[in-house]
Amino acid sequence: MSPWMRFLSRSALALAVLGAIFTACGDDDPVATDSPCSDEDTACLSIALTPDDLTYTGVYDPGFDETYHSLSWATGATLDFGPGRRMIVTIFFNPPVVVRHDHANENFSLGAGIPSSGQDGFANFTPSLTILGEWNLVSSQVRISRATTTGAAQLVLLANFGALEEGTVLRRVTYDFVVPETYPEGVATGAPVLTEQLGVSSIQLDAAVPGDSPGDPVVWQDDSMPLAAGR
Repeated sequence: MSPWMRFLSRSALALAVLGAIFTACGDDDPVATDSPCSDEDTACLSIALTPDDLTYTGVYDPGFDETYHSLSWATGATLDFGPGRRMIVTIFFNPPVVVRHDHANENFSLGAGIPSSGQDGFANFTPSLTILGEWNLVSSQVRISRATTTGAAQLVLLANFGALEEGTVLRRVTYDFVVPETYPEGVATGAPVLTEQLGVSSIQLDAAVPGDSPGDPVVWQDDSMPLAAGR
């Protein structure tokens, strides 16, 4: 086989593998029979985040002499949420998020559902969380709360990363957890968790770092932003 034919053969194989990865947990795409997403009691959601959907905010607080840096992505994704259901939520950063400056902590959060001012039921627990990348995972949590007036759920997925070093990347995070049948905490303890479609309202990476540095984010998703002078 010529070198050119070997290249085409390997490219076709690579594309086939990538296709399998991205369709395995799609909402409408067929899934392999041995995939957990083929189970009717499992809901899978994959979200690809790109720089086109990215918004950066940097705010300096002179009282604490620190700058709050936030990256947020807009998405119209929805999640099939329900009691006893296994949830597999995967977030792809395409391209990866890169640490631009060393810093102590970076917080990831994903919010789904409509926030409510009054909440009377709660479920907080640690999920199975896997990452693809070089960041140091410190902790993770799932928070589910119940709206007092409607019983609707709000879901928040959290992760904390520590000791981030310049040049390290985060490519993917995957949460795997089971929704409880009822709320184990709060005034509404024992109230059933409802089956509903939850819209993903926010996906963010946040960090507070010492000094006055708005406009010089500590992490970024591509190389379009030049490094600060002297960095």
